[in-house]
Amino acid sequence: MNHLDILQSMPVAQLGTGRNNLLTKTTGKFYTPKFIGERLVDSVLTVASRIEQTGELSVIDPFCGDGRLIAWLLERASTFPSLRNRSWRIEIWDYDEQAVIQAKQAIEQMGNHLGIKLNLKIFVHDSFAYFISQFRKRQTCSKSQFDITITNPPWEVVKPDRRDIKILDEQTELIYIDSLREFSKKLQSNFPLSMPGKMFSGWGVNLARVGLEMAVHLTKNQGVTGIVSPASFLNDQNSESLRKWLLTNHTLKYIDYFPAEARLFEGVDQACVNMTVEVNTPEQKTFIYKFDKHLRYLEYHQELQLPESFLKSNGHVIPVSSNKSQIAHLLHFSELPTLGDLQGNCEGQLWTGRELDETGHTKYLSLKGSHPFLKGKMIERLTRVNQPLLFIAPEKERSIPSSVKYPRIVWRDVSRPTQKRRIQATIIPANWVTGNSLGVAHCRTDDLSKLYTLLGIISSLPFEFQVRSMLSTAHVSVGVLRKTRIPSITYDLTERLVPLVERKLAGDLAAEMEIEIVMAQAYGLDRDDLAEIMDSFPKLLPKERQNLLDHQMWEKA
Repeated sequence: MNHLDILQSMPVAQLGTGRNNLLTKTTGKFYTPKFIGERLVDSVLTVASRIEQTGELSVIDPFCGDGRLIAWLLERASTFPSLRNRSWRIEIWDYDEQAVIQAKQAIEQMGNHLGIKLNLKIFVHDSFAYFISQFRKRQTCSKSQFDITITNPPWEVVKPDRRDIKILDEQTELIYIDSLREFSKKLQSNFPLSMPGKMFSGWGVNLARVGLEMAVHLTKNQGVTGIVSPASFLNDQNSESLRKWLLTNHTLKYIDYFPAEARLFEGVDQACVNMTVEVNTPEQKTFIYKFDKHLRYLEYHQELQLPESFLKSNGHVIPVSSNKSQIAHLLHFSELPTLGDLQGNCEGQLWTGRELDETGHTKYLSLKGSHPFLKGKMIERLTRVNQPLLFIAPEKERSIPSSVKYPRIVWRDVSRPTQKRRIQATIIPANWVTGNSLGVAHCRTDDLSKLYTLLGIISSLPFEFQVRSMLSTAHVSVGVLRKTRIPSITYDLTERLVPLVERKLAGDLAAEMEIEIVMAQAYGLDRDDLAEIMDSFPKLLPKERQNLLDHQMWEKA
């Protein structure tokens, strides 16, 4: 009995609606909205209609739900002359028996209405387990693959959530967790490209990534895969291996981008994308269509032109939220060194990371001590930090990392995309200790000029502009900052920047605009370039933008 069978056998696991229903949440039963589905179908058929084939057309949806994607596919296919008169071999898979029955009825009804010849096979099973047993073990021959794979897989992360499984009795909970762990191990061994860089206690497999890898493997060479996915796939670090494989060995023909504000899926506040992939046909063009929260075009038919050198340098991130001019700036910046290039083990070289785990942090804190303890919520951008009121307990000081002997730059780990500025960074003195809600950087020296220079750089608009193009969640990770490009740190830049950062930390608000202009010039930007970059900061007030662009320092440049 697998973890889904356990939930299926328990009425208590099927109570509630949406994400409050444990079985619904675990199986990813959130059906594709019509606008998204019809967009995906059109893209898939546009590619499929160009494939020089005759005879039977084979199609599969391995996570079919109620069959809507296949039904829409048939409906739209009737408008493509090269597809209209083909016979269709269709397979649909899903764990939900009632959904599969409903899907069968919907597909057959659509086929009969259109006069399309169908050979429809249905399978009720766990699609991941079935794929592993039937396809992976025999290394997938072309006869078992399909011309078209179109699907919306579950998006859940495989791990036991204490908030969810508290409804299970103790014995069932143990059986469920063991079964879930076994499922996770099978996915890890069979879908290596989809695995995250780090697993916490063996958990962290993302079914959306696994579903994408599986869908492409189900598709014939020169066939087409259409899939709905979280937008985070395009730029998160854990998807880098899968993204590299997709961009190197296949062609990502079309991307539709829908912002989280569109709220297309009930109970899911997350940006999403349609991706249309032509399998084993690399080095073709990619086009992006972007929509706003009202599902209106933001940018129509933008061709994505990202050199291989750029993709390699930034983890094959696709900056889907950037427009054409902004991507041009990202390409320009890609010739600069990264923040990570400053790292090293010698004096004056950069160290970045985190310090103490905040889990159960109250156990190692005291009202007295020599090492004040700092959390993320205590940090404000380019602002001196007040003395913390809690300290590391004297008996716990052996756990303090060596990084605390230096003054450091710290930044909040969590900063939401809707905030005006996502990098909330400042400087703290030596001997203060930070929790892991803060990222930390120091230069293995007490020389504050280097630290002030770096603080000015990472707090600037051009730096954050790059960071935003690589972020997929609310977390401002150390890894993303390391990949971000910085200008050459010259004596002249330090001389100009350090006094301005000192003034801002002392409370001089006017110094912040001067920091921005110095940094824009260091990145090789003029006033118009900076205006284009600021377009990716929607929370900046018009007056703030204009004051920065009208500043007299531009005239002195």
